[in-house]
Amino acid sequence: MTPEELAQRIERAEGPDRALERQRKIDMFIRICRDSGFRMNSASAIILLAKMLRTQPLALWGEMGIDFATLERIASGEHPAAIRARSAS
Repeated sequence: MTPEELAQRIERAEGPDRALERQRKIDMFIRICRDSGFRMNSASAIILLAKMLRTQPLALWGEMGIDFATLERIASGEHPAAIRARSAS
């Protein structure tokens, strides 16, 4: 399943506002990882984002709906979403 197909599936299941909010959080996570040069581990990036959004890291992780292995791949720059973010900068 491509990221675009996943985004459409989430939007249909949750409604456009909630899907947009979830995507915004994921985009912020990717941006933190990219800005660190993909040297920050996923736990540190989630903690930083949670502090920025004034929420708890585990609650944020649950809201993002991404498994830990995928977060690790994004944080290391190996996930397609991270690769697109890297090439866009």
